[in-house]
Amino acid sequence: MHGDIVQNAEHVAVDDVGAGIGDLVLASHGNSAREVFRDDNRGIDCAIVGIIDSISNN
Repeated sequence: MHGDIVQNAEHVAVDDVGAGIGDLVLASHGNSAREVFRDDNRGIDCAIVGIIDSISNN
């Protein structure tokens, strides 16, 4: 699933960027999700790390 656009998927993720309902977001899964918060002891498996403004196919 690396680099794929996933539509209509539901995940529970920690949001540290202030995404809103309906925003297209970039999510990090697994150990890299915990790295966002610099605390390996947190029970985080998915984190929102960015809000996507637009997508273009070049």
